[in-house]
Amino acid sequence: CMTTPNYPYNYWNNQFCSVNVLERAELTVFAFDTESHYDWLAISPPNGPPSIQCSASTDGCFAGSQGPDGVVVEAGSALVFQSDQMVTRSGFRLCAGTDRLST
Repeated sequence: CMTTPNYPYNYWNNQFCSVNVLERAELTVFAFDTESHYDWLAISPPNGPPSIQCSASTDGCFAGSQGPDGVVVEAGSALVFQSDQMVTRSGFRLCAGTDRLST
């Protein structure tokens, strides 16, 4: 499973963390609350650089209360979280169907 730093309490400003996906899996979101438009969870493409350049219309980017529940991630991709320097929220807790994520 993956959580934001300090979950279930508010994560901190200027946070960055990345988790590698070891095998194909479907994500289940148990909680998701980040600052809309500013604090993101991004899913990078398999074997690509972790993408943190998100906007509201960017595929594979999630913010606010819209987490990646039911999204299938491929082996070699990464889940990347980044917060800005302002508002914080409780963050998220999500797990992979096979629970094969590696920090």
